[in-house]
Order: sequence, then C-alpha cells, then structure tokens
Amino acid sequence: MKKTPLPKSVTIETTLRCNLRCVHCVSRLRRAEYNGDMTPALLEKVRPLIEQAKEVSLDNQGEFFCNKDYLSIFRHARDSGAHTVITTNAVLLNDEIIDKVVFDGLTSLNFSIDGIDAETHEEFRVGSNFEKLISTIRKICARKQSNGMKQPLIGINTVIRRGNIEQLPAIVELARELGAHSMNVFHIFVFDRKIEKECLYHHQELSDGFLREVREKNRGGSLELNLPGLFSEDAKHDGRRFRKCTFPRDSIIIGARGEVFACCDWRLIMGSLSEESFEDIWNGRRYRQLRESVNSDNPHKICANCSYPHIMNVTNPASFFFWELPEYINIHKSEK
Repeated sequence: MKKTPLPKSVTIETTLRCNLRCVHCVSRLRRAEYNGDMTPALLEKVRPLIEQAKEVSLDNQGEFFCNKDYLSIFRHARDSGAHTVITTNAVLLNDEIIDKVVFDGLTSLNFSIDGIDAETHEEFRVGSNFEKLISTIRKICARKQSNGMKQPLIGINTVIRRGNIEQLPAIVELARELGAHSMNVFHIFVFDRKIEKECLYHHQELSDGFLREVREKNRGGSLELNLPGLFSEDAKHDGRRFRKCTFPRDSIIIGARGEVFACCDWRLIMGSLSEESFEDIWNGRRYRQLRESVNSDNPHKICANCSYPHIMNVTNPASFFFWELPEYINIHKSEK
C-alpha cells in the first residue's frame, strides 16, 4: 500500500478550555464531554508531526493561553522551524506573553473581531473585552512598526451574522487601520435554535450586498481578504460543490483528547491517538476512502455539506444548520 506523505499543515488543540463563553462557539458541544488540556503523553505523540510540518497552529477550539504550559509548547513549535500560528481572544495577553511569545519567533497571530464596538462584539463573545482587544492589537502593531519587524503577521477572524453584517465594511476598515495582514470572514454555524435568526441564510440579499461591497472596495488593497461566496453567485451552480478540498492530504487537526480530525469539522473523526498510531490512522481505510471521495460526485455527507467558507456552497442549508444532518443530532439536543 502506497503511503500518503505526512501533512505539512498541523493543528494541535493544546487545550479545549477557554476563558470566554461565546454564544456561537461549537466547542461547547465537545466541552460537555471534556474540558481540559492535551496531556503530556499526547503532546509527545504529536511532536514528530510538529517537527516535520511547514505550518503549526497551536489552537483549535480552545484558548491557547489557558494551557499553563503554553510557553514550552510554543517554543517547541517555533524551534522546529515551522510557520507557527496562534489565534487568541487577547483577554489573557499581557506584556510578559507579548515579550516571550509574540515577539520571540511567532510567525502569525490571529484575533477575533466580531463588531466595530464593544456592544456588538461582546454580545456573542461573552467575557471578551473589546477595548483591551483593540488596544492590544494596536500595541503589537506599533511595536512591529517601530522595530521594523515583519512578523508576527496579524490576522483578523470575523464571524458574520444578522447582528453585525451591516458593520462588516467598518470592521474591514478597522482591520486595515490596525495594520492587519489578512482577514478571514466566516458565516455563523448554528447548532442551537436560539440563534437561528442570526444566520445570514435567512438574510441572503442583505449578506450579498455587504459582502459585495467589501469585496469591491478591497480590490487591489493591501489587506488579504478571504470571504465566503455570495448566495446569488453560488445559486448559479444549482447547489453543486465546485471548490476543491485539499484538507485530507495536506492538513491535520489533533484534538485535545487525541482525536484525529480530517478538517475543522469536529464531526469528521478519522481515529484517536489514544488508541492507534498516527501512521495507522493517516494511512488507514477511513482516510483512504475520504481522499478518494472528497472531490468526487459522491463525497462523504459532511464534505458534501461543508461549512468552510472557501469550499462551501452557501445555498445549502446543511452548511449552516446542525440539524440538517440528522445522524448527528444526538450530539446536541437543541431546545425547540
């Protein structure tokens, strides 16, 4: 059997713990079963993956700086020579962390901004501090500029919904003004019917209007802007998936309990490092079948209903609503 080359993009979920209680965070489903850090034994198992990777992300669905061993974990990833990435809500960032992590070899640092003001941002990111978030980004970017440094690259992640879509152009301008290198815009994924009204699947013309506006304004701009497709454009393809996925060959996510995820969708589990070796999982039957089917006319159901913004077809309700895939409804029983 021909072996698949090891993944060059590796995400290590060093912890599932988080200091926020975000209304729209899907990790709430997983934290009901486990709310802790990756054990030292599991970290040892993923070291070989880190050491051969070109890019290593040190968080997935938890806040990296909640892990008490964050410094040694970061330094191992940095010393491996990989492009090292951290995404943070900035609440725990202080001068010590900025000195020992942010300006000690970190390649990319991403922040989440979901509004142009504290009220909008903090409404869903419960426990966040908008003013500290913005001042922290300004401090880091000012220090970069004064020292003539190119890294870390600053990225902004924004989850769009009915309550903030009208602010999207201003959020893009804020990202540019802060000195961000890139901005990724995601649709909200609805796993709780209490927030269904926030989903822009129900406000398609409104969504398209603001996404089109920021796309046009940013043409040729310095900000690398990654947007989901427009409803009106994707509708022309009759609901067919037409964007290629490379995740099963190029990338891997290792969960805090050792789960091996094929992509950022936590439902697509290929195995567990607590039970098998990585090589057996990576070259095993599940992965082989996924690689053969992912871009075919008959992909796995989760792949067919992908919610990743650069792959999803936004006219597909199963890309937005958890309950559109009935076999997974028992993971979370929403209040009707």
